[in-house]
Amino acid sequence: DGWSLFFFFFLTWTLAIFMVFGLSIAVTSFLPPLIGNIISVFIWPLFGGGMAIMAHRLSEGEAIGVFDIFSGIRQYPVQLLLIGLLIFVYVVIVFALGFLLVGQDTFMALASGQQSPELVQQGGKIVLAFLAVMILMFPVMLGGTFAPTLVALAGESAFAALYKGFLAGLKNWSAFLVNGLVLLLISGGVGMVAGLMIGLGGALSGGSMTVIVLLGLLALLLFIPFFGALYLMPYTTSRDVFYDEA
Repeated sequence: DGWSLFFFFFLTWTLAIFMVFGLSIAVTSFLPPLIGNIISVFIWPLFGGGMAIMAHRLSEGEAIGVFDIFSGIRQYPVQLLLIGLLIFVYVVIVFALGFLLVGQDTFMALASGQQSPELVQQGGKIVLAFLAVMILMFPVMLGGTFAPTLVALAGESAFAALYKGFLAGLKNWSAFLVNGLVLLLISGGVGMVAGLMIGLGGALSGGSMTVIVLLGLLALLLFIPFFGALYLMPYTTSRDVFYDEA
């Protein structure tokens, strides 16, 4: 369903997705790491609402434009920002718990990326903390999938949207699992083709940077259908699960 909506307005969606993707790269590349990572948490809810509105208009037979990606920000800025804030606070709490589980010395050793006796001695504790963080991140992953659509199309509050999204994700865990595995296989396959294309082209051209860059841009085009489905599935999923609300 996501692909159907994407290919119906291929160029519009491609430009809109590149705008969001480019903004995400810009804030993490050109701003201090801490500030960039904090801002990036808010990007998806803000523009996810706009994508939901665009997808809904398209499914209702209306035309869409590239700058409709900002429609969520124009209509529901507070609640979409609040989704990002709630997710950010939750993530900080989860990682603080992980920090407490492994201890300061071990955490600093992990953060530095250097081998140290603490890492060897605390191996079991590190694995336990990692599993705990992954399990605790699961609710916000599920809730965050549905929340922007529920805010933008059903008028839910940020908290209610995250809560309903979490419950919906739990009830449909098997579909989420299959969906995730399919996406993993598709992205892995496309990545292998892209890597082979760039490597082979670079070798045949004698390592020409111009050829490698051009092939890299071409390889990026291979990922466009994948990103199209990935960015539109939250809407199609929400529509399936919350048909009356959305």
